[in-house]
Amino acid sequence: MILNDWPGNKILGFSKYRFLKEGLEKEEDLLRILHLSDLQGASFGENNVELLSKVSDAKPHLIVFTGDLVDRRMHVDKDFGTAIEFMSNLKKIAPTFFSYGNHELAFSSSTVDDLREKLENAGVVVLDGNSYIQEIQVSEPMNNGEQKNLDLDSGISKFRSLRVLLTGFPERLLMVKGKNRTKKNSDVDLKAVRCTVDELKGKRRESQCDISVFLAHEPQFIEEYSVADYDYIFSGHAHGGQIRVPFLGGLFSPGQGILPKYTSGVHKAGDGKMIVSRGLGNSSFPIRIFNRPEIVLAEIQV
Repeated sequence: MILNDWPGNKILGFSKYRFLKEGLEKEEDLLRILHLSDLQGASFGENNVELLSKVSDAKPHLIVFTGDLVDRRMHVDKDFGTAIEFMSNLKKIAPTFFSYGNHELAFSSSTVDDLREKLENAGVVVLDGNSYIQEIQVSEPMNNGEQKNLDLDSGISKFRSLRVLLTGFPERLLMVKGKNRTKKNSDVDLKAVRCTVDELKGKRRESQCDISVFLAHEPQFIEEYSVADYDYIFSGHAHGGQIRVPFLGGLFSPGQGILPKYTSGVHKAGDGKMIVSRGLGNSSFPIRIFNRPEIVLAEIQV
């Protein structure tokens, strides 16, 4: 596992995590999943051109967005169009998958339905308790000293297909009226959460896929999510703890309180791993200290 900051980038942080199979450690056949979260109306260049450029440069096979594309303070008619355009431009780079955050669900049900319709019309797959299987072509490693990824007779690169299962946890199960920032796990109907996770575990077993990916906005429910036995869980919500203290990490996160545990990086989740993004934008607390907005790239050997 490797963590790097994108060299020379003073605005957007870029974190890369590499997961190689023990004993193999060949880089040719890595699946590249780019993870974004918590944009919340932030803009990186006009029409987010800088953000889109960094995403494109990473050459992802898949893009996952784990909620809070919009902010509850945004004007639906004025601001949502920009968010939809951004997601549409992501889809032009690679297949794009979206799961809701708490800010989307703070709007009326009709607004949420309208947002979903517009995202789907833009070609984005919305995962809200449902699953999707995406087939991806990755370069195939060569043996016996052959030129990497090249058919020497035809001059054509060799590839193999991967079936990737992507599932989105339904964020609405974690919504507690009046307790967005002070919510604790005990405030949530954990029985309903566990029942849903059991259903999603069944979908994973039936999928017969090469790798399974679980999108869940709020990372503090890692123990519940891990029961589903997915290979990788992607999460956001914590904004990196907003203010990061050297050697201690993030200072505060909604649902986790002071000195939260899950604000960034990679965490063990059962037999899998959870990757938490520091997010891109801010909400009611508009300041980040020692905590750059973050693009995450996971490179996975499958």
